[in-house]
Amino acid sequence: MILFLFCLCSVDVWAQDRVQLFGVVRDAESKQPIPKATVTVLDSRFVMETNELGEYAFECINQDKIEITFSCVGYAPLVYSLRQLKRRNDIQLKKQVRRIEEAIVRHRNPKNVLLDIEQRRHLNLGQMLEGTVPGLIFRPSTTTEQEVIFSTPTLNISGSMNLREMYDQMKRTMPEAMVLYPTFQDFQRDFDQKRSTLMRAAGSNIINQTKLSSMGLVPEFRGGSALPGDTKGMLVLVDGFPEAEFPLNMPMANIESVEVIRDPEEGIKYGPEGVNGVVLIKTMRGSVGKPLEIHYTQNFFISDLEDISNKALERISSRDLLDLYQDRFDLDITPMTNLHLPYIGVNPAYLLLNHHRHDKISASEFEHRWDSLGNLDNQQQIRQTQQRVGMQNYNLRLAGRKDEVRYNLSLMYSDNKSSSPGDYMRNFDLNSNNTFSFFKNKIEGNLYVRYRRGENKTVPRISMSLEPYQMLFDEQGNYVYDYNDTYRYDLNQQFMSLGAFDVGRNHVEDQRLNYSLGRNRMLSASGKVQVNFNPSLSWINTMLYQRTNNRTEQFTHEHSTDARRHFNMYSIPIKDKGINYWAPVGNYNQRGGSLETTMDFRSGFDFSKTVSDIHQFKAGLSGWVSMSDAKMNPVEIFYGVDARGRGGDTIWMEPTAARNIYGEPVETGSLINIPQPQNQRNRNLRIGGNFGYSYRETFQTKFTYNGVYIPNYGVKPNYAMFHDASLLVDWDLHQRFIPENRIINELLIGTKIGGLRSPRLPAQHQASRNMETNWDYYSISLTNYFDPNMSNINLNYAKTSLYLGLFNDLMKFQASAYINNQDRTLWSGDFNYNIKQHLLTKLDFLSTLSLVYSLQNFDQYQSLLIQFELNQLNRHSVVQPNFLVMEFLPPAILNHEPSIQLGFLSDRFLVDIRKYDRLTTGIMVDMYNLPDFATGLQSRYVKNTIRTKGLEFASTLKLFERSRFRWNVNVLASFNDIVNVEVPEQEYIANYAYLVTPRNNYSQNALWSYRWGG
Repeated sequence: MILFLFCLCSVDVWAQDRVQLFGVVRDAESKQPIPKATVTVLDSRFVMETNELGEYAFECINQDKIEITFSCVGYAPLVYSLRQLKRRNDIQLKKQVRRIEEAIVRHRNPKNVLLDIEQRRHLNLGQMLEGTVPGLIFRPSTTTEQEVIFSTPTLNISGSMNLREMYDQMKRTMPEAMVLYPTFQDFQRDFDQKRSTLMRAAGSNIINQTKLSSMGLVPEFRGGSALPGDTKGMLVLVDGFPEAEFPLNMPMANIESVEVIRDPEEGIKYGPEGVNGVVLIKTMRGSVGKPLEIHYTQNFFISDLEDISNKALERISSRDLLDLYQDRFDLDITPMTNLHLPYIGVNPAYLLLNHHRHDKISASEFEHRWDSLGNLDNQQQIRQTQQRVGMQNYNLRLAGRKDEVRYNLSLMYSDNKSSSPGDYMRNFDLNSNNTFSFFKNKIEGNLYVRYRRGENKTVPRISMSLEPYQMLFDEQGNYVYDYNDTYRYDLNQQFMSLGAFDVGRNHVEDQRLNYSLGRNRMLSASGKVQVNFNPSLSWINTMLYQRTNNRTEQFTHEHSTDARRHFNMYSIPIKDKGINYWAPVGNYNQRGGSLETTMDFRSGFDFSKTVSDIHQFKAGLSGWVSMSDAKMNPVEIFYGVDARGRGGDTIWMEPTAARNIYGEPVETGSLINIPQPQNQRNRNLRIGGNFGYSYRETFQTKFTYNGVYIPNYGVKPNYAMFHDASLLVDWDLHQRFIPENRIINELLIGTKIGGLRSPRLPAQHQASRNMETNWDYYSISLTNYFDPNMSNINLNYAKTSLYLGLFNDLMKFQASAYINNQDRTLWSGDFNYNIKQHLLTKLDFLSTLSLVYSLQNFDQYQSLLIQFELNQLNRHSVVQPNFLVMEFLPPAILNHEPSIQLGFLSDRFLVDIRKYDRLTTGIMVDMYNLPDFATGLQSRYVKNTIRTKGLEFASTLKLFERSRFRWNVNVLASFNDIVNVEVPEQEYIANYAYLVTPRNNYSQNALWSYRWGG
């Protein structure tokens, strides 16, 4: 309570004749701080400006009649007496009407959401955000990767492939498997159980698997279709730094503001990932007026065990499943030809039915064993392998002010546990956010530093797709092995008699023995220093640095299923001497990692001068240097590690013509496959300049130039130069010609013309290097060749906009037409009609009724120009990374979004209904079904379009409100549909796969469906 009172106190009296005042100047509509607002004590010489956070602090004579004026360009000034100012420290300025810039902003329909967090400080960030914005949900992070080191002698392919590549290869080489796996999700879900079946049927030998998973969640807005052919969550920025995973457990006590950007036109400023929405999080800064404040918060969460009942999982019982299998068997509906291949696993039910049909067992024995299967149920055993999901957070925050320095230091520790025993995710986070101002605001700025250290451990989850009769333990507590996805039990026993390992799988044993471990370290720092030479001229400098180090491990115990199967693949029988294992028997570990470094430096001048309250001149000049380096260390296998995964070494083996115990060739080349590290380096130089003039705030013109310079490797000149130049003219016709018109209160027209140029960019090459061991040399093959679509841009464009306000802004209309030299005309606009205030003023129970419609239509070049605007550095610019990627043009977007807002009983009950229909078109990389016959390349650039449409509903019912208690009920609902509108053409290939390609475009991951496949 003491800390809370400290926050409310705004006046400290030092002496009877002096008083200290401090507070914040805000925008009355957005509630955002207003920097550079002027504070003047009348009848004195004291004048000051608020800092970048809108804060002021000064002392004056303690006389109640003294008047203080708060003013800022574009806002109506406010005058308070000292007596009034002692009672309030939150100054809210209203924007002036008829300023050109404000008119343009006011006509944009608001789509972003600045969340009200003051009453939710006791929650963490995830609890606060979920259920606040309609259409925003959390889903598990898709950072899970699976790699398989394998060899395919029949196809003469060896190497390392992820799960998606395996599925694509299987579609090309094993079309009959598509009956079982019509979509990638079906293949991924059943991968653990069906590995040996799939790869042996394709003539391949699996060596091992790496599964790197994450326990994190990411926010997803409107289905997550950020780019065609891909599904990503929203871009999350914490104090300007992108977060790979959402900081779900960050306590609200350490957060100053959270803003959700839903407007795709504004989101594109943050790069292609921002198209699908951006979450801007700003952490706390130092307090005003207090030398030290100490805040400590704890947050605990624990949930009940996961419900794995048949009803919750929509799973039938063992008895019902056996009846289904018997009906399918009687109709000869059996999976592929497994019953005719003795070395491929078949579930016990089908195997028992097959033995009964061919009289391998008697009818009485069949009935006895069939009834025994039906009486088994593994639910209780699976439940014993679960644990409660728990989370605990501890946060300590020190904040205060010392002279002209405001400081904030936050330390946070979190520990999360999932439902699998042994899983955890621990993070330590140190955050320091400080601001300073010296020499009466002549030098001001901020310094932000963050250090994060985390570790997460993941154990294999027990698959919920187990047959309900497949037990995990027998009555004595011994492991019960499942042979459904490998050699059948009888055949496995024959191999074991020769000295091979048992290849049966038990999920509990694997869960107790194997694990994935990830460690990450991150250091982020940013700063801004602004030197104000005079009220008209400022020199702004910003710096940003980030270094991220990630390490991953996949530990495989020698007694686990993966290890036993792995060793058998390299088991060479020796007559009368047992088996010689070419792969060292013992624990092994797969290690990989990455190191990424980013540095940005910006510097520029900002000039603004008003002459005789009539003429205003503005100018700016800035430069931006951006550098990033990424070092990727692919996964390598280390044999002979200890129980903690330490030590070990890679192995080297000569080729052999021997065959393993299964009679398959032993591919030693896959054992010694050492992936090559990948290094990526990006350099970027950006410059920007502008000059503007306005007359009586009714006419303005502005010239802007943006340039981007990137290395041009292998091509002359050494640097490629992008140029964007534009001229903007705006004219307030209402104030100039019809200022007294009662219907039209605003009429503004603006025109912008410009051009964009880019040079010839070098093509991107991808090649593979393979060691030919028989000839002792390397072969290099060109696999991909991409010609960037940002090359040779020669664009001229013009954009004309009209802003119209009627009936004192009760009806607002904005329309714009964009034309370029590619014979394209794109229309955009916004319409806002306040029906309640215009037509229904006498309906007292109806407090709000507004109709809003928004049309956004911008092509890929306009998206690029929006990103170029960040080149302009001014006093209000924030520190942020360079999001411009000089590879693909950003996506084009066409978005229709009507909405209606209803309020009843003085807005005690509010309803917002919003419908949207968005087309997103971009360039993606498409894999050929088979390598292109003409070039041998495996992929190509294609254009793809995704249509996202849906309906969002949000309502708030204010049941009870008092000064210290508030009870609101919020109801949110959303519906979202993603449709693949335009997909790449697929070449005809005369094979079985062309005829049986399934209809798979209902799946979110299967966006590359063929036209002829539905």
